[in-house]
Amino acid sequence: MIDDITRERIRLSAADADAHTRRREALHRAVAELDGELEALAAAPTPDADRFRAAVREMMVAVREHVDEVDAADGLLAQVLETAPWFAARVEQLRSEHGDLLARGNALLVRAATGADMASLLAEARDLVARVSDHRHAGTALLFDTYLLDIPQGD
Repeated sequence: MIDDITRERIRLSAADADAHTRRREALHRAVAELDGELEALAAAPTPDADRFRAAVREMMVAVREHVDEVDAADGLLAQVLETAPWFAARVEQLRSEHGDLLARGNALLVRAATGADMASLLAEARDLVARVSDHRHAGTALLFDTYLLDIPQGD
């Protein structure tokens, strides 16, 4: 956020930083759990489709919670725009990734429910895991740039 009087950036509060850390860890945990399930399923002689769907669904719940929190009117992305409006393009990129991640996850669940080939489902799920992980890193980089760098706008 920007101080109304000094027009200087206000650092992320300890409470906001803790909340972000908890959300980031929850999303990381969901990604790691799905990744572990994918490895186990790939190693199984006959991968369990129900186990696959449950694992993907769990990660997608975490992705949905992430999207709902950071895209809220008072969410993290709105705070970034208020604090550092020059990062608007990066915020919009993250928001567009939200839609893409949700669509890919939902499409994967639909394909899994229709009995698609497990090898192709596993490959798609691995791609989704990589995309969610990349998204997490991009979001963290944006927060770092917004709240921790002491480079004023225009420098």
